[in-house]
Amino acid sequence: MRYSAERRFTSTALHARRDPVYIPIIFQMKVLLFSNDLLPFGAVRTSDAGARCMQIKSGLERAGVEVVLSVPSRLIAQVSGDFSKELGALSWSDENQDQLISQVRPDAVIYSSGWKHVALKSKPESSLIIDLHGEEIEVCKQSDLLLNVLSKADALLLSDQKLRNYFFGWLVQAGRIPESTDIIRHVAADPTASLEELTSFLLSPRRLKESRPYYGAVHPKADYVSSVGERTEIELKAGERLVQRFVVPEEHTGSVELELSPVEPLPASDSAYVEAELSMPGGKTISRKHCKIKDLSPEGRFLVHFPASLRSLGGEEVSLSLSIGGSDRGQACLRVSAVEAARFPLTSAAKKSSSDSSENSRAALALSFSPGDQSGLFRARVLLQRAIWLMKRGEWRRVVWAVRRRVPIVGAAFRRKLARFGTG
Repeated sequence: MRYSAERRFTSTALHARRDPVYIPIIFQMKVLLFSNDLLPFGAVRTSDAGARCMQIKSGLERAGVEVVLSVPSRLIAQVSGDFSKELGALSWSDENQDQLISQVRPDAVIYSSGWKHVALKSKPESSLIIDLHGEEIEVCKQSDLLLNVLSKADALLLSDQKLRNYFFGWLVQAGRIPESTDIIRHVAADPTASLEELTSFLLSPRRLKESRPYYGAVHPKADYVSSVGERTEIELKAGERLVQRFVVPEEHTGSVELELSPVEPLPASDSAYVEAELSMPGGKTISRKHCKIKDLSPEGRFLVHFPASLRSLGGEEVSLSLSIGGSDRGQACLRVSAVEAARFPLTSAAKKSSSDSSENSRAALALSFSPGDQSGLFRARVLLQRAIWLMKRGEWRRVVWAVRRRVPIVGAAFRRKLARFGTG
């Protein structure tokens, strides 16, 4: 810590301040704050990133911290007058961030509203704080960059618990956890929110040793999501119906699978079949499948596919119902694989009903899920939704650019398919 006598001020001055002081700071500190947008000064237009940076800057100044602001040099042209000269003297680019830190000599360095503008060549001598707020992660393209930033950070600012849970896994891969479990600090995305967890860190800032990230296998995504639990079975007889409620575990789920096996003796008639229906909470059927009992797979696999037009139902609650049909179903009976207790994505135990009774089973159906092919109709739907969202925001230039770029790609793909069809 580099403190000087000139930067000392008394506790009496602290108590005389009208603005709230989150914790008593005996020595005034200097913080270099890197913003990725202009702050809302006067008529200057800004974004959520600028507002978040303003929240941190104002909160630290109320706590008696000297804040040196650095904004992107590419945006200085939008500001006029002496204020432009003041900001331009300390504006940052990807090439001069290390130089600015050496020039200002701060006690801590904060990158506000994201991590993508971090362009340090080496870990600074001052404590490095990253505010992970406001930026999406393109995992495939930027995962190594994120791990590199997290391996240098001494503290992280997060605005809610969901973000904390998300970045916890990245911190494990970056080598920061479990060695430094208190690296995460909470600062709500609210202009009136307290910065107590940040200012308490600044009272005794630490500088962690740069960790060594584990690169590779950055975003493991299960090809097969199955129910977990001790296996059991539920018998389904003719005239009964089994209903299992569940949450679609992720967007673009292709099918739900369960295991069925007939109970001997098999029905004498070929007309007996098992019927499965997928339906929405309001009762609307979205998928239906029939299969003769004698034609069931020897391995017991029974798949029900989600329709291609509804494969972006991630997080929606859906019901799967099973019954035995046919004009001569007789005493047909099926064993349905189940688990002792319902866990995500299952929301409850299976419910068995008949014409004269209804009961809740103690077990839940053992459902498994498979991802769908992310091409074709699903991709077209996603692109259309994106275009509508851009048009509602008035970003017509981006829509036109995307269409002009997409048309040749679609045309080339169509010609390739025609060529394969012609040679086949």
